[in-house]
Amino acid sequence: MPTNQPTVGDVLACVNAAQVAWVPLTNVTSVWSGTTGGSAPGAGSTIYLPPGNTFNSLPTTDSSAITRTPVTRTTTLQNLYVVLSAAPGTGKTNTLTVLTNGVASALSVDVAGAATTGNDIAHTVSVPAGTEIGVRLMTAIGAPSSRTAWAFEGR
Repeated sequence: MPTNQPTVGDVLACVNAAQVAWVPLTNVTSVWSGTTGGSAPGAGSTIYLPPGNTFNSLPTTDSSAITRTPVTRTTTLQNLYVVLSAAPGTGKTNTLTVLTNGVASALSVDVAGAATTGNDIAHTVSVPAGTEIGVRLMTAIGAPSSRTAWAFEGR
């Protein structure tokens, strides 16, 4: 049984292993994750994908309602993590950036050299309800083709 009474907009949440309580929906974290869908963008390419992407096509232009998804409430985007199937190589950097209404945000990860993973846990981006979010992946010229996966939170 919940330990408190709900108010409008609350959701039932597990507080610990033995207790549930009503909490404001603002305390809920959403996670967006996606991949290049088994496709590996070529060297020097820039592609745009929706945050929960699993398509096999790799759009090279950003488009409202195609490569972006609207958020339904004011949200703070944070904790971006990226995994590549192949490292970019010496002197090369692949960059994944979260876009808001088609514009690069501060939430971005550079994966360089021999690395295949990276994260941005330092930046947060606050967006109002209705903002479209998407992902831009820029692959370095001369880098090997690499499948990419990412995840980030909205709170």
